[in-house]
Amino acid sequence: MEWNKMGVNRSKTDQYQLRLPPGLREEIREAAELHARSMNAEIVERLEKYPLLVRLPMDISFLKNENERLAGELDATTEMLRDAQERAATFHRLNDQLAEKMEAIALQIQQRDEEISKLKSQLAATEGARDELRAGNFALQELIKKQQHDAPPIASDAPLTSELFDKLFSHLVRLEQKIDGKQET
Repeated sequence: MEWNKMGVNRSKTDQYQLRLPPGLREEIREAAELHARSMNAEIVERLEKYPLLVRLPMDISFLKNENERLAGELDATTEMLRDAQERAATFHRLNDQLAEKMEAIALQIQQRDEEISKLKSQLAATEGARDELRAGNFALQELIKKQQHDAPPIASDAPLTSELFDKLFSHLVRLEQKIDGKQET
């Protein structure tokens, strides 16, 4: 049994006689010396690496295609991100505008509530004055009835007495003062 430098049994290895094109033998010899191995070991090394070298262009092509696909996805994702940022900016701008409008509406509501409160106060004062006018009217009618009952009938074109006129006038002045809020106590 004969062993070679690589520790392989030579009697069990396949042998093949090979013809090389001009210059290739010298290239293999230089590569073998560079790698510190025999020419046979250099040829075996190259033959073993051949399937990887054949697949390499396919792998490169696949990687280029994958790179293009990923670049496309990145571009699409970047565009979606820009769109989302624009929408977020629009949302924040609209939200700020809405907040400003809501503040303005709240201020208007507050002003109207104050106006309504004033109007309610005026209405209460007006209702009080109306009630007093009704009471005054009732008192005036009672006075007229009493005077008609106590006095002889007066002709319809006869003037009012100064006493009745004074009472009516002073009552009207008091009512007017109450309406204006200037009633004296």
